[in-house]
Amino acid sequence: IIKLVVARKKQFLERITVLINRIKQQFTEENYRLQLLNLLSVIVLEKLPEMSRQELEAMFGIDDLKNTRFAQELMAESKAEGIALGKAEGEILGKLKVIPSLLRKGFSVEEIAETLELEIEQVRQAIASLN
Repeated sequence: IIKLVVARKKQFLERITVLINRIKQQFTEENYRLQLLNLLSVIVLEKLPEMSRQELEAMFGIDDLKNTRFAQELMAESKAEGIALGKAEGEILGKLKVIPSLLRKGFSVEEIAETLELEIEQVRQAIASLN
């Protein structure tokens, strides 16, 4: 492992590829094999942080890469971010749908923005899109 860490990029890629293939062939117990592949994925990502997902998939194999702790944590974070983003967008859309009703009741742009906790420009854009 130390040789991997200090190796130049070309040697590193050659050695890591050999190691990955050796692990896949020699270790049939999935838990142990995944632990070793997880260790190698951490080393690869530390050594070559610019490596693309496609390059990592080609190196490890898509199924093995998806089973590494790094990939699972990344997927969980992405899912949580997606949920939070969707929630925020839904909240804003809900507020924007109320604007026509508030306009009919005589609220000013500023009052609508304050009531709905929106920026004045957001309210103006929503009103403009109604026309």
